[in-house]
This record gives sequence, structure tokens and C-alpha cells, in this order.
Amino acid sequence: MSAPVKSFTVWSPGYPTYTRGDAVPVVVKLELANDCEVVSLSAKLKGKTSVFWLEAGFFSNTTFKAKECHFCISHDILPAKEGKGNHILTAGEHVFPFTLNFPDKDMPSSFLELLEPGMISYTASARLKRPALKRDAKAKTILNYMSYGNLSAIVPELMSPQEKTKTRNKLWFHSGTVKAELKLEHMGYLKAKGVDVVLSLENNSSTTMRAELNLYRKVTASVPRKNSSHKKVRTKTLVTEDLGKVLPFTNQTFQKVVSFPATASPSILDCSILKVEYRLSSALWSSC
Repeated sequence: MSAPVKSFTVWSPGYPTYTRGDAVPVVVKLELANDCEVVSLSAKLKGKTSVFWLEAGFFSNTTFKAKECHFCISHDILPAKEGKGNHILTAGEHVFPFTLNFPDKDMPSSFLELLEPGMISYTASARLKRPALKRDAKAKTILNYMSYGNLSAIVPELMSPQEKTKTRNKLWFHSGTVKAELKLEHMGYLKAKGVDVVLSLENNSSTTMRAELNLYRKVTASVPRKNSSHKKVRTKTLVTEDLGKVLPFTNQTFQKVVSFPATASPSILDCSILKVEYRLSSALWSSC
């Protein structure tokens, strides 16, 4: 006899992005090839952070992992009858629409980047529970969640001007020094506006220098330990801007707007086991 469940799917026909307190319309669709006995049909709206990575050792690998559940809301579509028999669903298509709500509290934004040591996911899922010795059916869909929390409360200097100065004394086969001063209007930026950068260089050396800017993402995953935490840091360069040359014994000031990639995820500073930051660095190279 063929399996009665032909397809079991769940999706949300609502907005592409949700935030705190939003109502999430969910649809569960079940298609049966013949009549089916069902113990219960339930759904969940859930948000969690997971971190996971391996570190190679001399004899074996060490696994580091941790989870943080932000919320979990359950909804009974067909509740179990508790000793009064099971539900009988007839062959054909069954559609169950309902609505669940995100909690009205601050939570980190979705983060689902490949090859990173952690992820933050928000999902709507459904489970069709069948009698003993019958295989249950499960389905899940991913929701995009965006936090609009007050980041200034987490990072008070978010709107403060940023300035960093560094002098490089050791130059291969050349004498003199190079001084770089990097200035930003503030620390926090909207993705659509880009970053206004001012880079001032004092080339007090006998070689021509080439300057560039690098916008990169830094992901820090943490696994809590008894008295500390074990961390995994991964960086990825997103944008590189070549600013040009600075001749020997001259000063040069570069002004540049560095744009974030359209697919860049938002910064995450309000999660205890996963942190996502965007940083800007300048690099100087000897140019022939």
C-alpha cells in the first residue's frame, strides 16, 4: 500500500521581512493519497542562534557548539484527543491557515551566511504526528527577521566620530616613515548610505606607497565554558577600494564613500554567543 502523505508543506504568504510584534500568516498544506489516521497536527514559530565549528587536534578533532533559544510558540491545529481516538483525514488536499505573532521584544536579526561558524534563524514549522509505527511528517520554512532595536543603548559611541592613527617605521629596503590617519563621521551606518571615509597619508619615506581601503565582516562565535568562553573568529573581505599612489616625501588626503554590498546582513551586537561586525581598514603597499 502506498504512503498516504503525498506532500506536506508550510509557508508564509506575508511580508518578506518581519520585526518584533509582527503577525505572521502561516499556511500548512497537506495532500493525501488516501484516508489517513492522524494523532495530531501542530505548528511552531521559533527563533534560535546556533554556533558550531571543528578544531583539528593531533589525534582527533574537537567540536564546539552552543545554542540560544530566543522564543518558541506552539499552535495546535489538530490537537491530540487524549484517549478518545484519532483524527481521520480523507484523501485529497487539506489547507490550514492561521496566524502567529513574533514576541514584542528585542531579538537579533536573521543571519544565514554560508561557511560561517554560527547562524541565527527564525522558522515556521509543522509536524503531522501519526500512530505508532507510522512515519511522522515534518515541514519547515525560513522567515527573515530584522531587528530595529536601540543599538545606541548597546554601543553608546555608535554616533561618535571615529579616528585611528598609525605610523609605520620599518619599510623593507627603504628609509623613513609612513603615517596614516583614518577618519569616519561615526561608527553606525545604514547600508543604503555607505561609509564616508577620509584617509590622510604622510609619506616621509624614499618609496612610493599605494593605499587601499578594505571593508570586511568579522564574525565571532562563542561557546560558554565554566569560567570563560571559547571563541572562533572568521573574517571576510567584502569591498576593496584602490585609492592610488602617494609619492615619496609628500602628503595626500583621500576621500571615498565605501558602499556596503546589497546582500550584506545587518550587524549583530545583541546576541551572547554570536557577534557580527563590519570593519574598515586601510592598507599601504610599496609601489614600484
